[in-house]
Amino acid sequence: MAYQMIWSLKVADFGAWHDSFKADQESREAAGLGTLQVWRGADAPGEVWVLFRVSDKAKAAAFLDSGELSVHRKQGGVSSLTATLLETV
Repeated sequence: MAYQMIWSLKVADFGAWHDSFKADQESREAAGLGTLQVWRGADAPGEVWVLFRVSDKAKAAAFLDSGELSVHRKQGGVSSLTATLLETV
């Protein structure tokens, strides 16, 4: 089975969030999340979506609840994050 995950986020400042997101790349990869694509709203740059390749479902789920992600959310000005795990059919 192949899995992907989509994050839907609301951020205060896209530039600040993107800097924080890039700084956290190593942690996400260690959790089995490889970034495939990042989008932001054309008319609403504070709305962001990220598509990940998931190589380890358990690690990815644990990362979502981790203190490290919480720190990066605060640094990046994230007001909401919804993560959806998808299975390729």
